[in-house]
Amino acid sequence: MNCLAVPCIVILSTLLSTHVHCFSFTLLHNNDMHARYDPVTNSCGKCPQGDDERGLCFGGFARIATVVTTARAKGSTIYLNAGDTFSGTNWHRVFGGDLAAELLNLLKPDAVSIGNHELDEDLPGFIPYLKRANFPIVCCNLNLRMTPELNNFRSLVRSTIIRKFKQNIGIIGYITPNTKYYVPYNSIGYFAEIPSINIEARKLRSQGVNIIIALGHSGFEMDKIIALRCTDVDVVIGGHSHTFLYTGSPPDIEKPEGNYPTIVTKPNGHQVPVLQAYAFTKYMGVINLVW
Repeated sequence: MNCLAVPCIVILSTLLSTHVHCFSFTLLHNNDMHARYDPVTNSCGKCPQGDDERGLCFGGFARIATVVTTARAKGSTIYLNAGDTFSGTNWHRVFGGDLAAELLNLLKPDAVSIGNHELDEDLPGFIPYLKRANFPIVCCNLNLRMTPELNNFRSLVRSTIIRKFKQNIGIIGYITPNTKYYVPYNSIGYFAEIPSINIEARKLRSQGVNIIIALGHSGFEMDKIIALRCTDVDVVIGGHSHTFLYTGSPPDIEKPEGNYPTIVTKPNGHQVPVLQAYAFTKYMGVINLVW
């Protein structure tokens, strides 16, 4: 019987610095849940009645909550979500962003980025989500010139600082500017990811932040470019492309598109882990980071 949130939790430690190890923490992440609040089959369809009890299904919100709660009980854990909680099942068609926010509130994520599907219904679909969210919704490359009302929501920020483990950990959000093409009636504007992330990262460094995680929804290829070209970014967590990363023999039918983590080396030699955890709640990304 699959009692975990995923068929196989991916764990891999990576050394991000040659300095003396000061501390370590566990980073949990997922993305592109697409309203799969119930368990799913191995192909991520709806789990038939009785199959979950027979150990034939995976994921679902309850298993995610169990993994997050268990990890936090062990200490030194951060949980991040890279967007697209919206869209894909009747749960969303009926209850929209209200339910998405309420369920995420139960998980108490340290930060959540915006996916393009969060904007499928433009502001009328997005604002209820912002109103109910009790967690930081991070995105640094929104152009709100035409939608100034979004500045009124405390939940929507360019970045957030997590003050845990006696450290200041900055989380910068981003979204693909192509959202303007995906969403027919999108009144929000977008700036390019890389200059927006670099500007926000410099601000965070000036505030004493010593670790910066870019958390966004632009796809795996852009995530790797961000890791390469954003000088101050230490870790990149992405979504949008539903990329399955795995090291070794995969646990189920998905074929890995790269190692977990995929390591990008900057021109200065700094190694940056790039992470993504497929989609539809089937997998939870888990990595132990050491500084």
